[in-house]
Amino acid sequence: MNLKRKLWAVCIVALAVSILSPIPSNAALIQKSATPGAKWGKVDGGGPFTKACPAGYVVSGVAVANAESFGYTEGFSFTCTQITDKGELGTTTSTITQVTNNPSNASSICPTGYALIGVRILLRWDPNNNTVYYVNDMGANCAKFTDKTQTFNAAMARNVKLGGNNEYLDKESSCSAGFVTGFDGRSGAGLDYAGVMCSTFTDENQDKPSPSYLVIKETPKISQTATTMVCKGGEYLFMRFGAIEEKSAITERVFILMRDSATIATLTITGKTEGSFNKSTSEGTYTCTEQARQENSLAISDSSSKITQSTLIKANYKADLKKNLATKQQSDSASRAAYLKARSAAADLADKSRAALASGSKDFYSTLRAITAQHKAQVDAARNEFQASLERNAVALRNANEKSLANYYLALENAGLSILVKKS
Repeated sequence: MNLKRKLWAVCIVALAVSILSPIPSNAALIQKSATPGAKWGKVDGGGPFTKACPAGYVVSGVAVANAESFGYTEGFSFTCTQITDKGELGTTTSTITQVTNNPSNASSICPTGYALIGVRILLRWDPNNNTVYYVNDMGANCAKFTDKTQTFNAAMARNVKLGGNNEYLDKESSCSAGFVTGFDGRSGAGLDYAGVMCSTFTDENQDKPSPSYLVIKETPKISQTATTMVCKGGEYLFMRFGAIEEKSAITERVFILMRDSATIATLTITGKTEGSFNKSTSEGTYTCTEQARQENSLAISDSSSKITQSTLIKANYKADLKKNLATKQQSDSASRAAYLKARSAAADLADKSRAALASGSKDFYSTLRAITAQHKAQVDAARNEFQASLERNAVALRNANEKSLANYYLALENAGLSILVKKS
């Protein structure tokens, strides 16, 4: 069988993956209440309220309504954004409203990925009693949820001050730890008194030791004898708690014999470093996959995954093919030059023969016809030889490529990457 037809079957895949157990792909965040921020406004106005985001949400913006006709704001709501399984802020939001006496809310919103760590609160006095102040406006103080050191202060929602400065007081209500997850205070016709509620979010694995895992140092190898195919186990390094380097003590190896990427046999080994399979006569490309286990750690590696070595072998094969093609091109050029030289020599001979003829010769025309026939025969012979040489060059290229491909498969086998079984 032409070896080219089996080239597709070789899979040199860069697979050297350690599966770490028992780490979950996305550790959950544990939410705990934290110290609330200060409250500001009229301490006995309206009635008390407490409004919080759903569990797993943080406040990402506030909105208030115009209230210049009086001290308090006549509308108040805030937006909550959900935390994803990856511990980042997602796109799912929920709006919670406390005061709805004026629908024309203006907002102060954090950038994407940011959440509130507090608010700036603008207080305004009661026009009828300048010793009493109500909540009049709010601005969001934000931090990036995944990096609290990155902060951003959004503009105040309404960002308008009317009257003398003594009518207003600037205050802050901030979380000493964590992020804003709600508000509490007092409200009636407007927002009288308010401050932030806070929560912290910690990784469920934060106080646990790092998991142990296996590091793949050398992938398994495949070889063959007259009757068997042998999978030799790879080499590993055991990282205890992700920090302490130990020599591996593999307790179990599972060898999987693959043919053209499909499993054909499995063998579990304890106390040994290699496993043997009965040699198959089915044609195809054979590789070994190994599952090595130590304690709760599992590493999976494939014999065809030696990235540097397989890349070099493939590069050498491609270089051989390029060299073979260059040899054919040189041979074709030489054949073409020989053909043109023979054709030119035939033309020169015909020209000399014609020139030697006397125009009055008795056999002039018959001799001329003979010269022409001889010239044609010589050109046809040269052309036929040219075509034959091109065919020989093409055959030589195919043979050279076949040999290069055979050497390629042999190099893979000698490196323990894969074994090609052909029809006899």
